[in-house]
Amino acid sequence: MNSLVTDIFTLAGRSVVLSAVADGLKIDVPSKPVNNALLKWEDVLGATNKDKPAGVLLHALYDATMMFKPLTIERLGKGVKLFQKVEAFFAHSSINVTKLLTERSGHATELATSIDHTLYDALVVVGGDGVIYEGQQCKLALRSLTEASGEKYSFETCAYLAIKGQPQALDLATARGKSTESFIFLSLSWAFMAETDLESEKFRFAGSQRFTISALSKIMSGKTWSGSFSYLEPPADEVVPKYWDDVDAKAGAAPKLTLLPPSVEDPKPETWKTIEGDFSLFWAMNTAWAATDGLVAPSAELDDGFMHVVIMPGRVSKAEYMSVLLSIDSGGHVEKPSVQVIKTR
Repeated sequence: MNSLVTDIFTLAGRSVVLSAVADGLKIDVPSKPVNNALLKWEDVLGATNKDKPAGVLLHALYDATMMFKPLTIERLGKGVKLFQKVEAFFAHSSINVTKLLTERSGHATELATSIDHTLYDALVVVGGDGVIYEGQQCKLALRSLTEASGEKYSFETCAYLAIKGQPQALDLATARGKSTESFIFLSLSWAFMAETDLESEKFRFAGSQRFTISALSKIMSGKTWSGSFSYLEPPADEVVPKYWDDVDAKAGAAPKLTLLPPSVEDPKPETWKTIEGDFSLFWAMNTAWAATDGLVAPSAELDDGFMHVVIMPGRVSKAEYMSVLLSIDSGGHVEKPSVQVIKTR
């Protein structure tokens, strides 16, 4: 037999022909399925590959193998309205959703750390940077449906990826103060970027353009920031221990901090290097992208075990500032003479 053909699959109510031939599998499907049908599909043929998210077919629902119950934390207001757009996706995917509404700053962390984690498989956070940061302090697998003005991700795509339930390893960093300790991801900024972000709040009416307005204002101020940056260079073989190597993941224990001194006031280990003086830019990343138009650390991977710190030491001209910022979307800023990229643990 040269081929095996079946038409028992359907897509959006229409027949789909699946053919097994010598060269592989051939799928004939109608184009542009509706979203509600898309998220009822059963994964086949490597559809869990994040680079090919649409290669899936609808099969009888009783054959569905992906069954999990995420806990959704929403922020009152825009987050609730946005979730209504994709709520049917979760229902059609046989996912039971428990919704909790946050009422104040810090409430998401309280909710996420007080729930019975054995009852849920994932935490889906609907909101901006603040509620996502709070939600990721818990022990559940995290999915994010972002609504922040500076993040241009497709809300529907985020919902689809959350429903697929395919976890991706992501580095976390520890932010330690004199009396507090928390986990962070994506980025840690100081100096120019931090103040640009904070002061952009006054331009929130401009949407995502508020960052551009705030950045121009900060560049024109000519301000520099004085500080000290200490870091540990990567090992020669660049092999970094994984969390799973030292901790029983099922126990949900916090990572062991073997590289940091006992407190922030203790002296740094002699193996660390330090840069002191004025800074024009400090942006530490553990992912390559800060936004869809910001390739801040081109060499960073989600789980490479390193922070990639982009700095501009000293004072730079307004023209150089503009040149650097205008090339961040392509990652070309790392080639500028005023920019240094430091890879550190």
